[in-house]
Amino acid sequence: MEIINHTELDTDRIEAMFLRATSHWTAQTLKVTVRYSRGAVYSGTFASNPSRIYINIGRKNRYPLKIETGIARAKTIGPSWWKPSYHIKAENAYQLALFVFLHEMYHYLIYRSRRNGHRKEAMCDRFAVRYLNQHCRLTVYDSENRPVPKSAWLFQDLDDFVRTPRTELTPTRAASRPPKRPK
Repeated sequence: MEIINHTELDTDRIEAMFLRATSHWTAQTLKVTVRYSRGAVYSGTFASNPSRIYINIGRKNRYPLKIETGIARAKTIGPSWWKPSYHIKAENAYQLALFVFLHEMYHYLIYRSRRNGHRKEAMCDRFAVRYLNQHCRLTVYDSENRPVPKSAWLFQDLDDFVRTPRTELTPTRAASRPPKRPK
């Protein structure tokens, strides 16, 4: 992974954080650029060809910074559904950059595993928040600033979802199978 830093943040620290967070995933061809945003508090982008991640952080951000997420389990009443509002608080620009990086890294892992990337924002947030919760000890809060138990937001096997490329059964392989015998 190639990491390019165009901010005043310490490049060695950013590299160490990103590489430590993704040490069990391979991403040799991935290029990551950290830069200041043009006005947004933060944003990120994953581009697939060639594989690149852009991390944009606000130059004038004040910390701790509240990061709204989509990690809550959906609630339903009849035909209506909604998600409670959960957030974390980044203590500094390094944690914010790490959150954005991990969110976009999960988009990369979804792409690499040949999964459908449509409607995966909550999974990407969950992947990033899980790491920040486990390794940076950041707490997940609800809209009333009460801590939320991990079981309420970490309910998917995120690693297994992107671990290996999906292989579809081809029609020729399906046709070559002997038919099931009735019992």
